[in-house]
Amino acid sequence: MSLNMTPAAYAKNLLDMAIPALVCWGILALSMWRDRSRYRNTVLCFIALLLTIPVVSALFGPWQEAAFAAIALLITLVIFCVPVILIINGVQRIKKEGTRFQNLLSLFLGLVVGAGEICTVLVILLPYLGVFQSMTEHVALKASLLSMIFVFIAVSVVYGSLVFVAFMFYTLLLQIVPHKHDFDYIIIHGSGLIGGSRVSKLLADRLDKAISLYKKDPTPPMMIPSGGQGGRRRCL
Repeated sequence: MSLNMTPAAYAKNLLDMAIPALVCWGILALSMWRDRSRYRNTVLCFIALLLTIPVVSALFGPWQEAAFAAIALLITLVIFCVPVILIINGVQRIKKEGTRFQNLLSLFLGLVVGAGEICTVLVILLPYLGVFQSMTEHVALKASLLSMIFVFIAVSVVYGSLVFVAFMFYTLLLQIVPHKHDFDYIIIHGSGLIGGSRVSKLLADRLDKAISLYKKDPTPPMMIPSGGQGGRRRCL
């Protein structure tokens, strides 16, 4: 883009970029108004964010391409941080909740996503490193089959990482958007007791949040604790 961009050209370029983003944000607002809990809201939020990237880039005028590249690099770094976040969360869950199966899921998922992202990097880099050129035909065939497996893993992991990031951004959006404070019911999800008797940090946080909402509500809601259904759980 020319460094000598006129104000009119700058405004037109910005408007062209903004219209699709505004339309998508409008659809998201309508969907959230109808039901905030639908999965489509997560997808719409992610698409709206993607369409907003060119708008933000266009704000930089002549340096639009550089801004777009910087934002794309930032998003890539966020995606590569997904396994780190999952692993850290998994380790914290194990420390606080013990080594039950459900507490290992985050750690396991983080390791799988991390391995998948390594496969993604290999799929991208190996052709440029000329690895296949020095192989015999038989070995190259096996390597190509292995590459296809890597591609499948890479696509699956990238998709999963994008879904995770989309949920993360939509969760942040839900924290920003004003919501109802006058609740009729508060459902407290259960969590297994440590050693069969000690309340876990996760359950304690849920109980504290429910009590906080109960005290803030002008018309105190009915609180409904759940859980106590597993073999290692009991009602208090």
